[in-house]
Amino acid sequence: MPPKAITVGGIGHRDLEALSELPHVQLCFHRVLTGLARRFPRLKAVSALATGADTVFAQCAKTLSIPLESVIPFADFEADFADPQSHARYHSLRGGAICEHRHNFFERSDRAYKKSMEWIVFRSNVVVAAWDGRHAGSPGGTWEAVSLCEALGKTLIHVDTTNRTLNLRVGRSGRSATFKEVSVDQIMRYL
Repeated sequence: MPPKAITVGGIGHRDLEALSELPHVQLCFHRVLTGLARRFPRLKAVSALATGADTVFAQCAKTLSIPLESVIPFADFEADFADPQSHARYHSLRGGAICEHRHNFFERSDRAYKKSMEWIVFRSNVVVAAWDGRHAGSPGGTWEAVSLCEALGKTLIHVDTTNRTLNLRVGRSGRSATFKEVSVDQIMRYL
């Protein structure tokens, strides 16, 4: 029987550098994607490529040669990448994607970002979220995507940016289990 194909989505906060969370998120994303790629040789990643966690996730997937699909929230999304370094990284990731999905929004809006996050969650078997654990945020933000994962019973790997830990949530609300402060090896055993 051929190995199971799964899709992993990456979501999270934008301001990782300002909060010194970047090294922790990079390390966790890399370890989680490495573990998933070993466990599921037909692994595919999906990302909105936005600045912050989305870009870090996509870059880790690219580094590990995991096929990447992207979603572009609105027509002028490229304008979100103002400095030359982030602009070049965005073009490299977008150009390396095996498939690109575009939403029909012309301008930046909460609704455009919300639709992109929903697309990632619906498309994914497993979602990896770099998130501070707060149950608040803007429409289309990380908390909304995490809430959708929970409502749909998606497997969620939480890269806790506040406590610098990994947590795992599996199953639907009411019949779900949450495992706190787990290792990547433990996560792979649960999947």
